[in-house]
Amino acid sequence: MISASKDYRKNLPVFRPPKYTGITLSLLSIFTLVSMMVVWNKITPPPGFSTLRIFAWEECRQPLESARRCFEEETGSLLVVDYLDSSALANRLGPLNPPTEDRADLIISPELAPADDRKSSVFGTEVFRLASRGAPSTASSPGEQVLVGRVSAETAQSASALRFLRYLQAPTKGQFDFAEAGWQGVRGDFWSSHPSLLIYALPRWEFPLHEASKAFLAREEVDARITCMNGESLRETLLQLNRPEGMKFLPDLVILEPRKTSWELDGLPFDRIPLQTDEVALAPAILLGRNCRFPSVANRFLKLFEKRFHEASHSP
Repeated sequence: MISASKDYRKNLPVFRPPKYTGITLSLLSIFTLVSMMVVWNKITPPPGFSTLRIFAWEECRQPLESARRCFEEETGSLLVVDYLDSSALANRLGPLNPPTEDRADLIISPELAPADDRKSSVFGTEVFRLASRGAPSTASSPGEQVLVGRVSAETAQSASALRFLRYLQAPTKGQFDFAEAGWQGVRGDFWSSHPSLLIYALPRWEFPLHEASKAFLAREEVDARITCMNGESLRETLLQLNRPEGMKFLPDLVILEPRKTSWELDGLPFDRIPLQTDEVALAPAILLGRNCRFPSVANRFLKLFEKRFHEASHSP
């Protein structure tokens, strides 16, 4: 037995691992986590990783950084923001396409003058007003500075870019950060990462509505749920829902026959929205719910519907 014990001691490893206490292990874990976060913030995301690249005005860095951090934490998105002066941003919005490394999915810049605004090519003419500061212009003051967002027509990240713009416009999200930094806000929609629209319509509008819905889902990842029914059923359904217990089930949009809206506005919480088209006699009557939580989203959907309606009306 003594001999076996001696042999065992001879085979003991030369190095013995130290004994760590619980506090030591906790400190090591915290150190490792902090190190990983530092490295992650410094490295460039690997190719193929879904990121949103943004060029932003350096004057809005404070509120935008605060909103960016909260947006990333809430949605799991990764935003890479380069802050530039106004002249550099104006060059990015010009008619010439910059090199790939100088392109962005989204530009947040001061609002351009009308003459300069027409120069935009890749970023188009659709603007999203985010905030403003200053007073109306005078002889001694440059006046109000308006901050707007534009999404590139070439981006594959349009849904992410529009989601961030909705976040910046939301009253309890980005608008709070702008207000803290001394900016005047805008009236944006309530925040939802994936909002949806409920639409009631007559059967004759089903095809252009579904075509617009598919395009809208691809561009903005907003689901438009469409229910078609005949005129009398639609009227009865709206009247049944127009009660205290049913108000939350009312649709966001109602699409009706042209010029046949005598009953639609009588006691129902909807407002008439004119469709921008030259074919007024053929255009549907559109009603927007006053309780709609996403009126800006609904109006963007209507622009796509207007395009599909125009295409359908001119098809052979």
